[in-house]
Amino acid sequence: LSTELGYEFEFANNTLGAEENRKHTVSLEVDYSIRNRSWVTLTSSFAKIDYKGDLGTPVEYEFLRGFKPGTNATWEVKFRRKISNYFEMNIGYNGRYIASGNVIHTGSMEVRAVF
Repeated sequence: LSTELGYEFEFANNTLGAEENRKHTVSLEVDYSIRNRSWVTLTSSFAKIDYKGDLGTPVEYEFLRGFKPGTNATWEVKFRRKISNYFEMNIGYNGRYIASGNVIHTGSMEVRAVF
């Protein structure tokens, strides 16, 4: 079992325009191994964004990386299992909450051959 807790502060200022962004992000990641054949990873982050500038512009999208001013969150669950010496299965789920109130869910599954 391993755990990682992080904090990041980001400041961005457009010197050619009036846009300015302050972003505080808190993140948590937990990894757990089950008998060296299966692994579970849980990741989440919460971001508080204070953006000054026009909304709906390419500059806003670039500064905020698709998020919106306010409180945003992401979370992810990954499960990896070694099926045999040559095959591995990965299952994933991602969620994303945007300050506008929208939640986006994404799932994935793959089986890989390892040579």
